[in-house]
Amino acid sequence: MPARAAAKKTAKSGRSRAGVTSKPAVKVDGRRRARRAGPPHVALIVETSLAYGRGLLHGIGRYIRENGPWSVYVDQRSLYDPPPPWLKGWTGDGIISRASSPQIAKLIVDTGVPAVDLNEEVMGLGLPLIYNDHHMIGRLAAEHLMERGFTQFAFLGHDNLEWSNRRQAGFQRALAARDFSCDVFHFPGVWTPGRAPPRWEEEMDSLNGWLKKLPKPVGIMACNDFRAVQLIDACRRAQVAVPEQAA
Repeated sequence: MPARAAAKKTAKSGRSRAGVTSKPAVKVDGRRRARRAGPPHVALIVETSLAYGRGLLHGIGRYIRENGPWSVYVDQRSLYDPPPPWLKGWTGDGIISRASSPQIAKLIVDTGVPAVDLNEEVMGLGLPLIYNDHHMIGRLAAEHLMERGFTQFAFLGHDNLEWSNRRQAGFQRALAARDFSCDVFHFPGVWTPGRAPPRWEEEMDSLNGWLKKLPKPVGIMACNDFRAVQLIDACRRAQVAVPEQAA
């Protein structure tokens, strides 16, 4: 998947001429203290409930094996769990996070500890960020479907999540460059994790109605894997053949 590192600011490592990392000062309550002796203490506020988060943790672990050691905090958590209670006022050496709310992002910023976030759901709070090139993701999806000969297109996503909106924009822009239009479906209401089964059925009923009205054959981009699973299920319910009528 194409990605672009877009960290807006980085902390200086304080690496000496001999290649040994020095002890940078950490700001705590307006004061600055030298980093503790021993390996860096790094908090990993990254979900273990999703394959994406586990992949990030695997990559961090590989880096530590090659460049460590680090002393790390990691725990079983979902993307939308609150941060660990000890994080407020923590004076460690670094934080790698997937902040899912402004409250969590602000708490991380307020620690004064050097941090990098890997989830662009929260922006504008001064938290350094690495994120995917979502416009390019949408563009590549559109190019793939056009190369397969589709002339009718649709997008399935969230209207309240920035990354989904960017993928939609990239998808539609690439189609418009070839004079194609795109039907869009956003699930009604605000998306929240752990929705109850009745909510799921309401969403599926709405999706089925939209899917049946689409001209066929149609090339559809789902904003992520979860929406793709819903789309495949909706095609089964509506008896829409995949990939002959919808792909």
